[in-house]
Amino acid sequence: DLDVGTLYEGEYQYVQLDESPEVDEALLYPDRGLLLFWSDRANFKVTVNDELRSELAGVFLNNALTDLTTRDPADPAGKYVYMQKVGPKSHGRATVLLLEASTAAEDEVVIAAGDGTAQADRVAVETAFDATSVGLGEGADDPTTHMLVVRLGA
Repeated sequence: DLDVGTLYEGEYQYVQLDESPEVDEALLYPDRGLLLFWSDRANFKVTVNDELRSELAGVFLNNALTDLTTRDPADPAGKYVYMQKVGPKSHGRATVLLLEASTAAEDEVVIAAGDGTAQADRVAVETAFDATSVGLGEGADDPTTHMLVVRLGA
């Protein structure tokens, strides 16, 4: 399934998934809406390692990287993918994967959770934007998929 959901207005970028073991393991079955972080900005490399929360880069668009011959999940290390750019200076809207335990509401700030999941979380309305901010919640998240549309920037 190569479904990417709705592609909203905004900026998209072609990037390379980092080849580190953490990324290989975390992205074995990548999920649409995971947050990506710069591991090497100069060479357009990203990672799902959210210890780099202040290096927020974008949102992963594909449900899975698939071997087109066998239809099995492909090893993601070093693969090139498109992401939607996010962060305080971005514009448009994006769909992010929210932590299952979190529930977002209209205008709540959405941030990188920073808990090893590469997912998003929400914080209280009127929280100031910083380098870990993705955008503002646009309505509530879907209770089944935990996908949330956010308005990028502030």
